[in-house]
Amino acid sequence: MTIEEAYDQLQERFLSFETSEDWKRFLAFSARFRQYSLCNTVLIYQQRPTASFVAGFNRWKEMNRYVRKGEKGIHIFAPIIRKVPDEKDPEVSRERLAGFKLTSIFDLSQTEGEEVPIPVSIKGLEDREGADRLRERLLAAVQKEVPVSFTTLPFGSHGFYDIKTRSIALSNGDTALQNVKTLFHELAHYIHETVYPGDESKEQKEFIAESAAFIACSALGIDSTEYSIPYLKTWLDDFAAFSKMRSKIEKIASKLLSLTEEIAVA
Repeated sequence: MTIEEAYDQLQERFLSFETSEDWKRFLAFSARFRQYSLCNTVLIYQQRPTASFVAGFNRWKEMNRYVRKGEKGIHIFAPIIRKVPDEKDPEVSRERLAGFKLTSIFDLSQTEGEEVPIPVSIKGLEDREGADRLRERLLAAVQKEVPVSFTTLPFGSHGFYDIKTRSIALSNGDTALQNVKTLFHELAHYIHETVYPGDESKEQKEFIAESAAFIACSALGIDSTEYSIPYLKTWLDDFAAFSKMRSKIEKIASKLLSLTEEIAVA
């Protein structure tokens, strides 16, 4: 496969997500590969939709596992980094992104050898005590940066982000797990508005926030099938606009996933 063919496959795959359910299935898949960009995750999804844990040939060797003979690698993009002289001080070298190349990775199912520890989701969410602990951990982490309060909201409303006060309100009538889902969503809005502001429509902002929050919840093993992600096909005719939204989803989800790692104590 050439890099041009990989780019073509990437765009074709994004265009194939016609419904919200298609998109949610992909987002749930992408939560397993938090160290990869959404573009690379799409390539993994397209080439090996059953993948669970991937690494390069040499990384598998370091874990005392070996790629079986005859296995076909999964092609993804890898950055090409070059050192160039600094513009202000030619004697100092700086690393710069010079482009991308294709590299191969392999899924766990393509290897054999010693057992490897696979990251697991938070345990105990099925009971109230476990959900309460998760909510408290998340609140403690979020409130270092964003004020969060509990209030009585109309039926069906779970929370909101106040752009003027830069604060989040959650329903005091919801379960702990629902509060967690809502907090991820409203935190996504906060990150979007304060770190990555843009001129997206209200519906597009909801698409970005719901998608990013869905990834975070999936990474924690939280059932988010009821998430209402706005209809995706609406924007695919303008692939450039969709690509910008996709980029923001990736950046916001990355910040949310950092939180999940901070609070995910089994």
